[in-house]
Amino acid sequence: MIKVFLFLFAGILTGVLLRRKKRMISFFEKAALGCVFLLLFLFGAEAGLNDKITQTFLTTGINGIVLAVGSVMGSILLSIPVYFFIFRKKEDS
Repeated sequence: MIKVFLFLFAGILTGVLLRRKKRMISFFEKAALGCVFLLLFLFGAEAGLNDKITQTFLTTGINGIVLAVGSVMGSILLSIPVYFFIFRKKEDS
């Protein structure tokens, strides 16, 4: 874990020192994006090679859809009373 923090702080220090170098910033942004895509690809390949994961795709997908729809519906249902509470017209007494 210490190695992770050392690399993180080394990256922060490099970013601070190279803050004014626009070409270097552009290069690092593209390199970071490429690394993220490579990691996503490798993660997907590893998941595809795992038989246990591929056999449970359907149930995992259905659970994900149920959670997503439930979250959206809950947000909508709870935002309606909040909307009327905040934007209700004040009645003159």
